Amino acid sequence: MGNLTAWQNWAGNQKATAAAVVRPTTTDAVAEAVRVAIGTGTTVKPVGSGHSFTSAAATTGMRLDLSGLSGLVSLSRASKLIRVKAGTQLSLLNLELARQGLAMPNLGDIDVQTVSGALATGTHGTGKGYGCLSTFVVELELVTGTGEIVRCSRDQNAELFMAALVGIGAVGVVTEVTLRGVDAFVLHADERPTPLGEVLAKRSRAALSLARGDAEAAARTAREACALARDAGLQLEGRRAQVLLGRALAAGGDRTAAIRELRDAEIALDAGRAHTHRDEARRELRKLGHRVDQARRRGAPTGALAGLAALSAREREVVALVAAGRTNPAIAEELFLSRSRPSRRTCATSSASSASPHGPRSPPRSPATRTRLNSASAAWSPRPGRKAPGRAATSRA
Repeated sequence: MGNLTAWQNWAGNQKATAAAVVRPTTTDAVAEAVRVAIGTGTTVKPVGSGHSFTSAAATTGMRLDLSGLSGLVSLSRASKLIRVKAGTQLSLLNLELARQGLAMPNLGDIDVQTVSGALATGTHGTGKGYGCLSTFVVELELVTGTGEIVRCSRDQNAELFMAALVGIGAVGVVTEVTLRGVDAFVLHADERPTPLGEVLAKRSRAALSLARGDAEAAARTAREACALARDAGLQLEGRRAQVLLGRALAAGGDRTAAIRELRDAEIALDAGRAHTHRDEARRELRKLGHRVDQARRRGAPTGALAGLAALSAREREVVALVAAGRTNPAIAEELFLSRSRPSRRTCATSSASSASPHGPRSPPRSPATRTRLNSASAAWSPRPGRKAPGRAATSRA
């Protein structure tokens, strides 16, 4: 086939020479090509417009050129469902949709890719409210590696559907795609220079002041960064500066204001799907909550056990001892080594006479294997190789 078998992507960084090139124009032709490849032991790779930087479409086996599998299959203005052949270029799809008063919800800045190629490689547009192009897909038709033609959606062959949405050609050859469009719209672009550098510089100075222990200066500079970012429409950078402001306020002792700023930033970052920065705000909020809980626990009087009704009797005992300032060894001795507690034999006897929700208890250990209690030192002397019950309970306390 000469030069017809040579291929390179649009960037020129990927090149390959196929053993054979097939240009199907129908789904049945794709299925037949796959079956032929199976019979000859040849690998198959579908190729679109070659706009991926990777070697996803490179093959030395059979190359399926999907450029002949192009065009609109059906369109419903009422449901806004668009059924299109997989090799259709986005630019051609956009023109057809515009004639019908429809549009895609979101697209990237390049429109020469094929529909199936853009889906398979995770192509995306811009905007916090949109996913990649595959999130607009309602149904797929594809040819599997066995040459079988299958339709799949979230309700039919759902597992195959989810795998094929961004399948990089590995799940099968997509031949038709059903997309959900929107009413045609005019996009208003607001493009202007913004003082991003100044916002970043102020935030950096605030972070430096905080690192040096000057919480007041850090809070002041962080507020300036927030205001500047807000006026410039830099929402993400403004919220990041707000998290820094919350940290500075917390370091300065203004816990209430710190929580207010951090909570406001956390909500906005979560809504904007800026999850990394949202998690940073949540970590700072947890730090503030942890410090308050610790202070309350240290200052609580011994008998103040309000709000602990859900705990077991043993857990309430532990809380009371912690609130009283007992150390771990003292807690262990009080709870697990007290002579006033029933002996193991008594416990075993009483449990044998009453039904247990967990089934019958194991029989008492024989004197040869029973752990001994050294009454002189009031400490456990376990048999070698066995962990002392007092020590295990101490770690839980």
